[in-house]
Amino acid sequence: MDNLFREKSYEVSRRSGEKMKNTHLLASMAMWLLAISASAVTAQDDTDDPTAADLKLLQGEWELFHGNEGIGAPTIRSVKEVVGNRETLRRFDIASGKMIHEHSVDFKLSQSGNVHVFTFYAVGGDPRNGGSFVYKVDEKNFWDIPGLLRGKEFRNYQLTPTIWHWTRVENKGKPKLSVVRQKLDKRIDIDFKRTPLQEAFAFVGNEIGVVIELDGDALKAAGFTKNMPQTMVSERITGLDAMGKLVENYQSPQRPEQSMVIVIDQGGKEVLVTTQAACDKLKLNSHKFKAD
Repeated sequence: MDNLFREKSYEVSRRSGEKMKNTHLLASMAMWLLAISASAVTAQDDTDDPTAADLKLLQGEWELFHGNEGIGAPTIRSVKEVVGNRETLRRFDIASGKMIHEHSVDFKLSQSGNVHVFTFYAVGGDPRNGGSFVYKVDEKNFWDIPGLLRGKEFRNYQLTPTIWHWTRVENKGKPKLSVVRQKLDKRIDIDFKRTPLQEAFAFVGNEIGVVIELDGDALKAAGFTKNMPQTMVSERITGLDAMGKLVENYQSPQRPEQSMVIVIDQGGKEVLVTTQAACDKLKLNSHKFKAD
């Protein structure tokens, strides 16, 4: 749980250069809390559970750009996805676009006086062992303010009061970010010595956290078997490149429909190893690997 608090604190140790102007910060917080108190009282007139509306508003994706607070341009884009009472946080390096962290927590919403409180904790765990912060949410904004709660009922996940302003990710007309494709960028070490094809793909999938399925019928029709031996040694290779190496020896320039290919995030499967003929039949798009 301590790791969860360290991760949730958004790299507090790097904030020595931030040194936000305390007078302005505290004044902003005071005005913000007054606004929350007024809205909370109004909400109580409308429903017995004023946090129920908040839970509906929280559903979806939110993003925050941070890192280098107070000393330069942000270096990290954090995206949290809320489904029900579960939040999944993913962090991306802005320069490379690669995902560098992912974790999930459960959460509950409650009140402390006239302010609303967000408490997160390990999936399936006890809220009493979690961390909390004051929040406010509307259609497009989610303010996360740690360090303001007092007493024994809640545990601040960060002691220094700070305002973290998340904004809703609008996916209308935009393809949703594929988590599977982000995981394929994870780097792994490989040492295959006559390892059966099926076991080789299973190893790669386990290392990067992706389910890789082999289309046995399609592979068999093209003359391939799941037991074909694979020999490969590579350090710090991405999961995607590792799969490319596994299929590159089973390409047929003369009969491309008989080539072994992979399909990413289609047809309800994370990764499918099949043939081009099967892709054409099922109208799937095989991944095109770049030539070395």
